[in-house]
Amino acid sequence: MSSRISWRALTPIAAALALLAAAPAQAITFEQLAADGSGSGVFYTPLANDWILAPGANESSLSSTSGGWLVGLGTNNYGSGENGTQTSTIFGAGLLLPSSTYGWRIDFSANLRTWDSYNDGSVVAPNPGASLGDWDLFAVNANHQDFYWNLTAAGVPGGGETAVPTFAPLATASSSGTLVDPLLPVRPAGTPVSYTNQGDARYLPGSTWAWGGRDYAVGYFESVSTNGSVIAGGNNPTYVSFVLDTFTPDFNDSNYPSWGEFGPTGVFNDVPDGAEGEGPGG
Repeated sequence: MSSRISWRALTPIAAALALLAAAPAQAITFEQLAADGSGSGVFYTPLANDWILAPGANESSLSSTSGGWLVGLGTNNYGSGENGTQTSTIFGAGLLLPSSTYGWRIDFSANLRTWDSYNDGSVVAPNPGASLGDWDLFAVNANHQDFYWNLTAAGVPGGGETAVPTFAPLATASSSGTLVDPLLPVRPAGTPVSYTNQGDARYLPGSTWAWGGRDYAVGYFESVSTNGSVIAGGNNPTYVSFVLDTFTPDFNDSNYPSWGEFGPTGVFNDVPDGAEGEGPGG
């Protein structure tokens, strides 16, 4: 049974609404929208048991900061070149925002690292001698249907197998997940992209911010440190997911770890790099 059901039992909408307050300091922010689509100045401040861990997450994947949260992702491969392995799964965490009259805006920082690719070459060509594939994808998604890992291909390994202290239980992938790569109509290919689905069932629903590598080749390491946001209009409860996806077919494997974190807007913690290699476009 999906752990989001137990979340509803633990945190009724009435209780969640009581957590709406002024903007938290140093936090990923969840702001209610005003009628004109701007920010209303009313924020949601999640508690520890509001968070649902993705199938590949563990007790160190989610940590509190001064007033907010950091979502850690992947296998830290500090100081290593293009080698090593990590579990083929979906890393990260998410939460269910309560109903809001006009919807939500989510603001965050992204501090991410990869040796891999999320590029089919249709927009950005690979570097000479490099290869392409929809391998490792970092994404923040907000929609009214379900968490990211329940929308993508079913059977994510590791779901529900580990008891996680403090935070809500790990999610178990549902059998209804049908989306496969590509999850976005335009691959990120080394540059962040934002996409709002207008009803195309082939791609992630709702609003998505995403980043992945341009290509993969020996010594070619990519990183990004930037701010991002997603907006989910409408008055239904909103599922928000912060993920690194190394699992969704058709392109997926356990090679070449990717890692990083989503955190407070404008705050970029020290996320270790890999071994020195060519920079993007080098």
